[in-house]
Amino acid sequence: MAIIQETAQTLLLVLIAYCQEHFAIFLNKGGERMGQYFKLVNLDKKEQVGGTLEGWIMAKFLEWCVNDSSLLPLFLLRRSDESGGGDIDFEKFKFLGRWAGDRVILIGDYDSSGLWNKTEKWRNLWEDKEFREEFKEFVEWVKGYKVRR
Repeated sequence: MAIIQETAQTLLLVLIAYCQEHFAIFLNKGGERMGQYFKLVNLDKKEQVGGTLEGWIMAKFLEWCVNDSSLLPLFLLRRSDESGGGDIDFEKFKFLGRWAGDRVILIGDYDSSGLWNKTEKWRNLWEDKEFREEFKEFVEWVKGYKVRR
């Protein structure tokens, strides 16, 4: 009986993992959908930024809005070859403006297009240590900036 129970539990875990991977449907104990996760996706470069790494959270929509990750689109989409007052030293950043002019979206895993799963194999910039360090430096620069009135 114990062997049958262990086998059933193993099959259930495999089924849950398969459904989570292929259907992006996650239910809580009440049977309701859990929070929808989002990632920033570049359709032209086939790159993405999302997930959790080193304590940085890029997950549900509200978390994107209230955390430092909300600065990612500004960092990646900045476009200008000149600098002015209140601007950053753009020449010292390799990734600053990397996605300027590209088709970029913030996609949720419940979106019916299937794009979330398609982008899983795309390069995740957040896994690039140089990108992370550069973005963290950008965030510190933003936090240290004082607006004059």
